[in-house]
Amino acid sequence: FLNPPYDTDREHRRLEQRFLARFTDALAPGGALVFVVPHAALAASAELLASRYARIGVWRFPDPDFAAFKQVVVVAEWRREPRAQNPRRPPCGRPLTAEVTCTPVSRSPE
Repeated sequence: FLNPPYDTDREHRRLEQRFLARFTDALAPGGALVFVVPHAALAASAELLASRYARIGVWRFPDPDFAAFKQVVVVAEWRREPRAQNPRRPPCGRPLTAEVTCTPVSRSPE
C-alpha cells in the first residue's frame, strides 16, 4: 500500500511519482500495488505504471469524497521484467499529458 506525500519539487516534479519509482522494486513478483494519489498526479506515473505493472485498474473515490480530495486508487500487479516500450507510442496509448479518466465507484449501501 503506497500513500505517498502529495507535492512537487523542482528536481523530481511530482513526489508521488518519485515515491512509486523508489518502492516499485520492493514488491514481491506478482505483488499487488495499491497506490492512492491525487487524480491530477496520475499522469506523471503513467509510464512507470504501464511498463512495470499489469492488470491496472483505477478508481476514483466516491462523491462527496472525490469532490473534496480529488483522489484515485490504482490497483495493479507488479511485473518483474519491464514491458518493452514502442518509441513511437507512449505506453498508455495516448500522449502522457492527456487527462487520465477514472472509473467512478458508488458507495456501498449502509
